[in-house]
Amino acid sequence: MEFPISINVKSVNVGNDTFMYDGDTGFLTKSTGLLNDVLDLIPCSTREKIVDALREKYGEEKVIDCLQNIETLYNQKKLFDRDKKAVMRSPEAYQKDWEDGNLLVNLWLNVSHDCNLRCIYCFGHGGSYGGSRELMSVDTAKKSIDYWFKYLNKNIPMTTVTFFGGEPLMNLEVIKFSINYVNKLLEEYYIRVQYIITTNGTIFNDEIIELFMKNDVQFAISIDGGQAIQDRNRPYASGKGSFEIIKKNVAKLRNYYDKVSARMTLTHDDVPYLKQAVMDLWDIGFTDVVYEFVTIADESLSIMKDDVECLRKQIQELNEITYQNIINKKRQFFTNTLKFAGFIHSNKLKNECSFQSPYTIMFTPSGEIFKCHRMMDDPNHCVGSLNKGIDWDKFSENTRKYIDETECKDCWAKRICGGGCAQENSIYTGDVSKHYDLICEEAKMLAEESLKFYAKMYLEDEKDFHRIFI
Repeated sequence: MEFPISINVKSVNVGNDTFMYDGDTGFLTKSTGLLNDVLDLIPCSTREKIVDALREKYGEEKVIDCLQNIETLYNQKKLFDRDKKAVMRSPEAYQKDWEDGNLLVNLWLNVSHDCNLRCIYCFGHGGSYGGSRELMSVDTAKKSIDYWFKYLNKNIPMTTVTFFGGEPLMNLEVIKFSINYVNKLLEEYYIRVQYIITTNGTIFNDEIIELFMKNDVQFAISIDGGQAIQDRNRPYASGKGSFEIIKKNVAKLRNYYDKVSARMTLTHDDVPYLKQAVMDLWDIGFTDVVYEFVTIADESLSIMKDDVECLRKQIQELNEITYQNIINKKRQFFTNTLKFAGFIHSNKLKNECSFQSPYTIMFTPSGEIFKCHRMMDDPNHCVGSLNKGIDWDKFSENTRKYIDETECKDCWAKRICGGGCAQENSIYTGDVSKHYDLICEEAKMLAEESLKFYAKMYLEDEKDFHRIFI
């Protein structure tokens, strides 16, 4: 190992302890004052100069031992491996592999381009995606499923089928048909199917609950907080507030489910009230609450520079509440932190961007094919249709094999963040591949607080640490 060497590490303090996280390899370890000082010198000093600089403070033998331990980890590819252990986002996407059924995994059906709400920030233009309001027909659903199944990799252990909108439960007929049809197609294969739906929570009844429970449908309800925020941000088309009906439905769902998840969209005006909004949702029965920033060109709604630090303090407080809830076996979790902490623990790349990978195919009600549900309002992002099939050049043009091939290369949080969202990039920079600095700052802040949360669990509560993360 030759010094100086380029490193990409993040140190966080938890009480009187310091932890070091290597952004290139995902290696996390409890640090020491000596290790911290050595890390400061490695990028700019030789081995001999490091020993000379720290000999008096720590003793020569301890400094040499520290350098030898670092070199051992380096040789094991656990530390400072900037070249050979690039972070993989997706495999090379070749048309032959697609046609031979070696790439495609997941199916996404936008079963409704209509919605009964009119959210003030909707990327889907009130559910219509800028076109006519329509529901997917059973015939289109069948053809979409057949197309997906034709190219599906039949050797995978699991696939996900997602229903989205608009409000997908406005088209219950097609959801029921699709679940039954996919189940039938997969009967002879050892493939587990996970059904996922995001709903606004206003349409629930016994039939829907029975369907969900019978088929293990995982669902999240989009809701932005307590009554004042929710009714302002997410009213019915008539202008009536939607909070009370969702509150009623969540209470009903808790009779059947121990876990009911909420997904918040956070606007600039609501940033100061994040903590209270999460607690309000816990109070009405939600167990797991996650937020996402609004992505919209309207500057009055979008996040601003001061919002990141405003969020940090609230997230720290929510993390402490979540920590106490875990200890007390109380299921009220702030999920942003737990999700990132899970990636830290497993040392797996957070990778959710379907736009930059070849694993997922998405269909509109009219049978057009896209790679990002947030960009279905832009025909330039259409990559095919049921009638014409896939336009392979368009489908594959934005795949990214390695995050390290992008501007994320030198970011310590890249493994936890996963490289960002193509639609956010498009909205704020005009380029699906160019990141918006403010979104990156928020992601790094959240990753840092997740590191602290994970380390705190490790230090202070071994039993619950293993229960949650293992």
